Amino acid sequence: MNKFLHSEFFHNSIENWLIALGIILCAIVFARLIYRIINFIVLQLTSRTHTKLDDIIVERLRKPSVFGIILLGLWSAFEYLQFTPKIDKTIDKAFTILTVFVLTWLIVRITNELLKEFLGAYSLKNYGSTDTPLVRVSQQTITTLVWGMGIVVGLNNIGFDVGALIAGLGIGGLAFALAAQHTIKNMFGGAVLFFDKPFEVGDRIIIDEFDGVVTDIGIRRTIVRTLEGRLVTIPNGFFSEKAIVNFSKGPFERIVSKISLVYSTTPEEVETAIVILQEIGKEKREFLADDAVAFLENLSAYSLDLKFIYFLKLRLENPRIRTEINTEILTRFNHAGLKFAYPTQQIIVEKQ
Repeated sequence: MNKFLHSEFFHNSIENWLIALGIILCAIVFARLIYRIINFIVLQLTSRTHTKLDDIIVERLRKPSVFGIILLGLWSAFEYLQFTPKIDKTIDKAFTILTVFVLTWLIVRITNELLKEFLGAYSLKNYGSTDTPLVRVSQQTITTLVWGMGIVVGLNNIGFDVGALIAGLGIGGLAFALAAQHTIKNMFGGAVLFFDKPFEVGDRIIIDEFDGVVTDIGIRRTIVRTLEGRLVTIPNGFFSEKAIVNFSKGPFERIVSKISLVYSTTPEEVETAIVILQEIGKEKREFLADDAVAFLENLSAYSLDLKFIYFLKLRLENPRIRTEINTEILTRFNHAGLKFAYPTQQIIVEKQ
């Protein structure tokens, strides 16, 4: 047994490998213990304070602290073992990168939660919701910046000349700028949407051929669910080039329907048609912003033209409600014997 423990494997005895494994296992157990202490003791204590700041920090600290303790255990285990200088250098670089990763991850978690807490409160007060483009764009921007800085710090600490690397990028800067122009354009478009607020999540908009409800606004793209139920991803730069119709900025959607009857329709039947339209408007009153209006608008060349005007409250199922109203008009007009007009021409032939 003693001979086995002292036998060498990869520059270290089996005994040293077992000790290193024990260090790693102890680190895992300790990390698990710290996680439970934070969960059941520290969070209980911070919940009794008058500020949410300590709750946010402790909550966001849990997972990175576990990973950090395990990483410290791994580093201690490898420090205990003996390797060649080349392997030692590689291990040191790997642990440097992992340490920077854990610290960056921790900073991102804390800053994102702080932004969600404080900007969310501002958004709730001003926009009635904590989930707004203000919060999401801020989180995405901070996340990108912090991870970018983390990568730079990590590369610098393992020996990369970051300054020379950035200077070298200047050679291909023009090509990079040309390749990234659409991305930059979309990011600026996202900033314009953020500050100008032509629409918000939940608004029904029409842009180009797309008609639907905005479901998400990101830093580079906006997602719209069309009335057919399809999800359309639109680059934010597109909004600076096209006119946007926002139905949700007004209190209602105005619907104007033209209904044409044949000229053989009697005045009494015209009155019947108007009464039918008014009754349909009353039956659908819960969906309307005001009373429906129906009247004989015009005596045109081929028909008697009725106009039916109503104002739908803004909601996603408006196309369905319009279909129900139009179907009801068709059904009741047919039942009343009212005939719809279409372009006709009467030819009179006189005999000589």
